[in-house]
Amino acid sequence: MGTILVQDEPGSIRLEHFSRREFLQWSRKGLAGLFALALLEHAQGKERIIPASKRAGSPAAENEVPEKGRVLDNTLSIYKRPSFSAGLVNMYWRDLIFPINGITIGDQYPTHNRVWYLINNEGYAHSGKVQPVAVRYNEPLASLPKGGMLAEVTVPYTDAVRDPNRPQRYDYFAYRLYYSTVYWIEDVLNDKKGQRWYRVNDDKLKITYFVTAEHMRPVTPEE
Repeated sequence: MGTILVQDEPGSIRLEHFSRREFLQWSRKGLAGLFALALLEHAQGKERIIPASKRAGSPAAENEVPEKGRVLDNTLSIYKRPSFSAGLVNMYWRDLIFPINGITIGDQYPTHNRVWYLINNEGYAHSGKVQPVAVRYNEPLASLPKGGMLAEVTVPYTDAVRDPNRPQRYDYFAYRLYYSTVYWIEDVLNDKKGQRWYRVNDDKLKITYFVTAEHMRPVTPEE
């Protein structure tokens, strides 16, 4: 854990540049605490220090910092500062999972989203190119209600397969399912090794595939 120190150096943004519309957008994203902290420290003439120890799910977290991130595009550039004009320190590739150590506000571009993440304690990545994710394993169900039920992916991604008992198939892998997406599961299968899978029927492509049960959280009717 630690802190992010954001100084008023060239390329960073000062608080008076924020519009009411931007503030409301960030409030809806749960980042109002980050803005308020920066505003208070600016009024006191201090450097803006944004804690990186607040994690999503904590009752005290006003500005939630995701646990991990996933690269959305083919590549993700990591910069020395939260600015596209800063020096490049690393390049990540699509679907790579990495720790997010903190959250801060960068320069004036892009104007619609100035939120950046401190990545792997080595540099900054723009939040628009990162999916915040977590790793949550679930207790597999032994059976499902008649007709099936919804289930949510709770890991960064999971690879669905066509037949868990035939890994030698050339088309063994069917799809890659991503964090927080929801699917209708219709049955439970135990493979030859004792691992439990949920069956998903794709009504559009008319195919069936299986997903590791531990990677999916069944959604209750109350939800």
